[in-house]
Amino acid sequence: MKAKRKPSGVKSGNAANGKTGLQNGNDTSPGGPSLLALDKRKNGSGTEAGAGVDGKVEEAPTTLASLLKELETQSMRPHDAFGNPLDGTTALESARKLHDIVSKISEIEKQVVHPKEKQRTPEKRLQILKQWLEDKGVTLDGVEFRSNLREGCGVVATRNFQEGELIFTVPEGIMMSQLTAAAAKKDCAVLIQASGLVQELGSLQLALHLLFEKHRPSSDPSPWKGYIESLPGLDDGYFLPLGYSIETLEKLDGTQALYDIYRNLRNFVRQYVQCRSLLASFGHYSPAIARANQWFCYSEWLWAVSIVLVRQNNLPHAVQGASKMSHIVALIPAMDSVNHEPGPITANFDFGQKRMELTAKRDFKAGEQIYFSYGFRPASQLFLYNGFVPAELSPGDRIKVPVSLPKSDPLYKKKAALLKLLEVPTDGLLDLMADGRPGRALTIWVRVTAFTEEADVVEHLRLIIEQNTQALRAQQEAALERKGSGNGIPTTNDGTSEGAKGGADSAQEGGVQENEVRGNGKTKPEQENGTQAGGEAENGATEDLADSETAEDVDPSQSAELQPREAAILVSLIEQTLERYPDVQAIEAAAQGDTPSEGGEKAGPASEGPAASLVGGVQGLGLGLKDPLGKGKKQELDIRSVIRKRELTTSAAMVKLERLMLSRGAERLRSVTHDTAGTDIKSQGQKRIGTENGHGGSKEKQRT
Repeated sequence: MKAKRKPSGVKSGNAANGKTGLQNGNDTSPGGPSLLALDKRKNGSGTEAGAGVDGKVEEAPTTLASLLKELETQSMRPHDAFGNPLDGTTALESARKLHDIVSKISEIEKQVVHPKEKQRTPEKRLQILKQWLEDKGVTLDGVEFRSNLREGCGVVATRNFQEGELIFTVPEGIMMSQLTAAAAKKDCAVLIQASGLVQELGSLQLALHLLFEKHRPSSDPSPWKGYIESLPGLDDGYFLPLGYSIETLEKLDGTQALYDIYRNLRNFVRQYVQCRSLLASFGHYSPAIARANQWFCYSEWLWAVSIVLVRQNNLPHAVQGASKMSHIVALIPAMDSVNHEPGPITANFDFGQKRMELTAKRDFKAGEQIYFSYGFRPASQLFLYNGFVPAELSPGDRIKVPVSLPKSDPLYKKKAALLKLLEVPTDGLLDLMADGRPGRALTIWVRVTAFTEEADVVEHLRLIIEQNTQALRAQQEAALERKGSGNGIPTTNDGTSEGAKGGADSAQEGGVQENEVRGNGKTKPEQENGTQAGGEAENGATEDLADSETAEDVDPSQSAELQPREAAILVSLIEQTLERYPDVQAIEAAAQGDTPSEGGEKAGPASEGPAASLVGGVQGLGLGLKDPLGKGKKQELDIRSVIRKRELTTSAAMVKLERLMLSRGAERLRSVTHDTAGTDIKSQGQKRIGTENGHGGSKEKQRT
């Protein structure tokens, strides 16, 4: 991407190019005097903040700088194909180290950083939101906000709605988006122009934008003041697995959920360090950024990121001169209070009216909660980025199975070469689908692993090379024909036109449905809610705040036609994976404050069913914690214990679903071995991979 012009007066520095610049003694580093002004900030009496407290605050800058550097280093350690650090430690051990460093940083921040945080009941927050919407000219006829629902807070119908009927609209003018962030010339726009990192990540822009607007002075209130005040805080039980305690993560050891959380945690803390450095570097540019160095801290960043990941949506955006539609991420007040229910997407953006329209996905009766679909989202994504687990698996759900081609195999080098040509890793995590069928990559990996004859491997290598050569020749001939006919449509490497390829990528990103542009100028937005890009690039560069995963292509015929030897290999892998899984009953007991009895049975794979309908941990407006007396009296509540219970309950449900997918896969594959018991495996012959009955390379090149 072409770098944007830096604002005048902005000095180039490490933070400007996305690096952290944490050198001790450098005023532009997070440990420097400008960050939080730890060594210069005055309290109300004019004395040094924290002066006389045994010198602790005076030493904080150096301590903080070293901790931030340690946090960054820890988060950027290289990892193997399974998500474990290459230094021999496990993901859990590394996560524990990150938590330990963050805990020390938070203790230092508490000495001087005191973000304003008013505690409001859910009812009060809903009143603020309703009043703010009315002040903005938005009326919600036929619906009302309500607390104490199953998910916490949400939207309830006050009259009957028929399927397809318009429920309410939200004008573009009251949304917070990348466009409004770029228009904030005194704060967020400066950072966007100065940092390549912030330019690239829409979720990061939105999180910073939200924080700057939250902390605007009373003399210059934010136009979104009422909306921001209506949002739940971390103490309202508003949390994601990203903020789970290390005690909860320990209960998830051995699961895919732990590796997913750990990957997100590494990205999150890395971006936290980089944002601190960026704010310190440009604190001189404007009063707004200078103030940010007084309120920016880990807990504020966790709050902002949690809000954005749960509530953000992809909006279609027409770029002048571009040949295809672009997208931006946005927070859409009122609509982000509606909870999720699977089904068709019924949120449409009307370009003519410049507004979002929500229509009924089904009939809703008066008094019934209104739902809409966030788009297709596997259970793992709902868990990570919305904080709840669905009651049932969807057809597109999948679980990662760890595979590793044995280096002791005499045919290892030839098998590794064949897998490389087929674009399948020798070691890594491959998809097993919710119905028990292996994904394309897992199917290919098992078949290649099952080869026992060198001639079979060599023959397949020859076939794949020949087919790839033919495919390349066909692409070149097609390109020449287009050039000769004057059809100048550019193509990608696989011969697909860029327009078609872009549409396919857009449809898959985040595992959501493709945007559908209608003749009336309405577009279905991809319901983002936390799936805006993510993970990390191979070079360790930080990507977006959330992970973008897509379900593998699955050929229904593949798993059913596995040979007994192939099926047995996969069953063994699944069983080994299940052995590492934690005891679900122990997690549930911990959630209830009970201690499981010694030798208590694990929830066996055969007996496990779908998870119970679970909490919408951060759907809508949060959990809805309130004074149980309802008399406005403050009741001492151990919020931490309430949150921990929710963490463990939700985690137990996610583990159940993961175990269920693995168990289904093992059961399905065992039927293959049983149905063909006694058959001479060698007489059946090995299925050819990448030829008439199999797969090879990418879908376009090798499926024939």
